[in-house]
Amino acid sequence: MAKSESKGAIDRGMLLLNLLDPIQRTRKQIHGMLIERGYDISEKSVERDLNRLVDLFPRHVSYIKKFPPFGYRLREPAKMSFMKPEEAISVLTAYEYLDPLIPKLAQGLDLYIKEAENVLEHNFSSNYRNWKQKISIKNEGFQLKPKLIKRTVLQNIHAAILLGKSISCTYHARATLQDKKFKEIFPIGLVHCGRLIYLIGSHDKAAKKRFGWPLHRFKSINVKDEINPLKDESVNKHIKDGMLGFLLSNIEKKVVLKFQKNAGYIFRETKTSNKMKLTETNDSIIIEDKLPDTSELENWILGFGEKVEVKEPKELRTKIKLRLEACIEKYR
Repeated sequence: MAKSESKGAIDRGMLLLNLLDPIQRTRKQIHGMLIERGYDISEKSVERDLNRLVDLFPRHVSYIKKFPPFGYRLREPAKMSFMKPEEAISVLTAYEYLDPLIPKLAQGLDLYIKEAENVLEHNFSSNYRNWKQKISIKNEGFQLKPKLIKRTVLQNIHAAILLGKSISCTYHARATLQDKKFKEIFPIGLVHCGRLIYLIGSHDKAAKKRFGWPLHRFKSINVKDEINPLKDESVNKHIKDGMLGFLLSNIEKKVVLKFQKNAGYIFRETKTSNKMKLTETNDSIIIEDKLPDTSELENWILGFGEKVEVKEPKELRTKIKLRLEACIEKYR
C-alpha cells in the first residue's frame, strides 16, 4: 500500500537525508527514488521538503545551481563523524585500493574520506595517526592509467540504472572519431574491467544483441522518463555469455600447469580455486584445477613467460604455443 502524502514531514525528511549523498541528484531523480519506495507524493512537495532541509541543515545539505542539471547533495555527512578509528582505517584502505581503478568514481566520496582522515588525525594515539606508515597497497602487475569519466555522466548513468530508466546521450565513437547522438539507450549495468568501465545495454529494445560501451567515451547522458524494458536483465549473465569478448567456452576444463619453483611459490599462498591441487618436485610446482576457457586465462599464463609450461589440455597447450611462436616471429 502506498504511503500517503500525510505520512509526515519528519518521516520524509529523515528518508530524504538517507537518500542524499555527496553525488549531486536532481529533484526529479530524488522524486523517482521516493516513488520507488512507495511514497505517493508530488515532485513539488519533494522540492519543498528538500529546500526545508537546506534551510534547516545548511552545513550538511546544499542546493547546487552552478550549471544544469541543478540538484541537491549531502555536503558534510554528519553520520560519518561517529566513525571509529578502526572503521576509518578500513574506509581509507579501501579508498587507497580503489583509487587507481576508479578515481573519478571516488569524487563523490571526498567528504567521507576527509571525515575518516579527521577521525585518525585527531585521535590521541600516534599509531592511528600514522596508519599510512603501517599499511601499503600494491596492485599486482603493470598498471595503466584509468580514463577520466565526466562526473555528470557517472551521476546520470547511476541514476538511470537504479531508477530503471532509459537514457539519451552523446557518444564519441572509436571507429569514426566522431560524436554520435543516441535518442534512446536501454542500460543494463556497468562492468569494471581492469582500468575501464563499460556500460552494458542496447539501443534497440527488440533486438537480442547487447553492447558494451566504454563509459569514458560518453560526452553526455540524460535520464529519460521512460521505463527501461531491459532493467531487470542481469549484467552478469551477459558477461558469462561472452560479452566484451572474454569467454571462449562455457565449459570448465582440467588444466595442468608446471611452474618453475621461483614462479610457482605463489600457489602455496593462494589458489586458482578451492579445488586446486598442488604437487611439488625438486625443481617445479605443478597445479591442477578445472578452469573456464577464457582469453583471460591464456593471457594470465603468457604473463609467466618461460616460467610455466601447459601440460593439459592439449588444445590450450597448442594455443599458447602458437601465440608464443607468433611473438618470437616479431623479434626475428
